[in-house]
Amino acid sequence: MNPIFKRELQQFLRSERIIATVLLMVAVLGVFLYFLWPRTAVFSMASSASKQVFAVFLICNLAFVLILVPAFCATSITWEKEHNSFVMLYTTLLKPHDILLGKLMASLSMISLLILATLPVSSLCALSGGINLPVLLKAYGVIFASSLTFGILSLAVSAMSERSSSSLVTSYLVIALIAGGTWLPYALLSSQTDLAGTLMSVRSLSPFDAIYSILYPEQYQVTLDAGEGSPLIRYFILSGVLAVVGIGVFIYGFLFRSGARSGKTVERFTDSSKGLKRKLSFPFYLFDPLKRKKPIRNWINPVFVTELRSKILGNPRFVFWSIAICSALSIIIMILATSFVSPDSGTGGFSSIHKASIIYQIGLVALLAPVVCSSSITTEITSGTLVLVRMSRLSALRFVMGKLYASFFYVLLILSCSLPIIISLVSISNEAELGNIVIALGIVLMTTVCLVTAGLCASSFSEQTDSATALSYAFSGLLCLASLSVLLFAENISAKAVGFILTLNPVASALGRTTDTFNGILPEDSWFYNLIFLGSLSVIFISLSSWRVYYLMRRRT
Repeated sequence: MNPIFKRELQQFLRSERIIATVLLMVAVLGVFLYFLWPRTAVFSMASSASKQVFAVFLICNLAFVLILVPAFCATSITWEKEHNSFVMLYTTLLKPHDILLGKLMASLSMISLLILATLPVSSLCALSGGINLPVLLKAYGVIFASSLTFGILSLAVSAMSERSSSSLVTSYLVIALIAGGTWLPYALLSSQTDLAGTLMSVRSLSPFDAIYSILYPEQYQVTLDAGEGSPLIRYFILSGVLAVVGIGVFIYGFLFRSGARSGKTVERFTDSSKGLKRKLSFPFYLFDPLKRKKPIRNWINPVFVTELRSKILGNPRFVFWSIAICSALSIIIMILATSFVSPDSGTGGFSSIHKASIIYQIGLVALLAPVVCSSSITTEITSGTLVLVRMSRLSALRFVMGKLYASFFYVLLILSCSLPIIISLVSISNEAELGNIVIALGIVLMTTVCLVTAGLCASSFSEQTDSATALSYAFSGLLCLASLSVLLFAENISAKAVGFILTLNPVASALGRTTDTFNGILPEDSWFYNLIFLGSLSVIFISLSSWRVYYLMRRRT
């Protein structure tokens, strides 16, 4: 047996955290099935409601698998790098392809076991009727193929990355782009019938589209004008292509990048020409990290200034490219949303612009906030610099608030790239709608504060950055996306419960104020209650983070 495969698999199976995660996933899917189950009698085989139960359950099952795939694969190679054990693998008698196959097969085996663990719960859906064994096998074939494809892509990202946090973030972004982002062109351009074939080809990359084509083949052909060729076969072909590309990137990163060590050198000023050269170099060092700084004033939070100088403004290229990419995305989304809106379209066309702008801004915050905050305190703990902070006069609350200011400033800087969206909304809105736009922007800002404080709280209680990143993304997905799933259970729970849960969701509250999406479902002042909820969560997270940092500063080392 391959020793790398044996060690990795035993490490996975002995991990209490992974076992608890799998059990939690099965339990959550069981709760979903309980609320979706008919309250009167078992549905007939021809009932559309039974097929809806199975469709919702399969989508939730696929979403959970895609969320957990990076946890097994995205840190496979970076863990070795961070613990200085990767170079030791080269001194063994193992050949490079043995190490590669061992890492790959161990991660894919855990993904397969994860899917098999949910199979008994999925089999219960067959009791509701409306499905048969071939449909169940096809659906699980899509789930298995998508997990393998995204698992290989996560391994490729891990081989190309240096840290587990960056590998996790990149893997989640790749999965979100392929599984969810491929639906964006269809959502914005669905009214253009001449582009149906192109939109269908783009959507074929998403496993959710394949699940939809299996459960509702007639509607799929009619609504998307799928044309010739099976959408399921097309998805398997595209998944195979992505898997081959991922294996190629994984081999390249494993053999040519993982073993290389980059030594960091500190550049020093020797004369005035050297400083002038740095000032004129791309992209202009407005805040040069090598230049001598003035002392920090007493009335300024020193942690905030340090984070600002070293991590944010001290890395101008990263900030520059982040702003450029986010600005380009906001402009593209606005062009796609407004190019097909005519004066005769009425409020329906403008409503789509409002939806696109709000979803883009909150989605941008949900993706960026965990990245910025998840390593803020864990880095101080693992590097040992928190011991130095103990000897200063800084209190735990001021330390946490400094981290909060710096993280919020960075997210707000990236969020300012959505100014084209805001300007477009203001230009097409009348005076009566300007107040609703201001309220929606307030919800976006309060969501930013809430997610930033949640990331700091996860960072303070986690020992490793990858765990803090996973917890931050889990809370972000729960707050912004998972709470919308209450609409699936609207028939089985009361209307007040549905409205209450949607009030806690920032996307629903912002859309309910600017559009008529949730008319009759949300209460009249849902935006106000949402702001109170997000503010209360922020206060709780700040208090927990301060208490945890205070404990870490007081304990003996």
